[in-house]
Amino acid sequence: MVIGASVFVLGLVLTIDVGLGYYARLVLSGAAQEGAVEAARLGGSVAEDMAQTDALISGSSGSLLRSWSTRGRVETDGLGGRRVVIETSAVVAGPIGSWTLTATGSAPVERFRPQGG
Repeated sequence: MVIGASVFVLGLVLTIDVGLGYYARLVLSGAAQEGAVEAARLGGSVAEDMAQTDALISGSSGSLLRSWSTRGRVETDGLGGRRVVIETSAVVAGPIGSWTLTATGSAPVERFRPQGG
C-alpha cells in the first residue's frame, strides 16, 4: 500500500511537471511567433517587437517562468529574401526542479513592389 501510494504520488507530480513544461513551451513559442510576425510587417521594428514578445510572455506565464530572454535578428537567404527570427529562452519552475526551454519564431519580411503596367 505504501509503495503503491508513493508511486501514484510520484506519477502525479511527474504528470504535473510535464504539463507545466508543455504549457510553458506553448507560451514561449506563441510569443516568439507573434513577435516575429509583428516585426516582419511593413514598417515593423525588431527591437520594438522584442519588447512586445517580452510583454506577451510576462502576461501569459504568471509565476511559471522565473526568467526569460529574447533575441531578435534579420536573416537574408541566398535569393535576397529577408526573414525576422525571434528566439526566446526561459527557466521553468516545476515542482521537481527547474529547466530551460527555448522557442523560435520566424516570418518573412513584407516588401512593397509596385505592379508594372
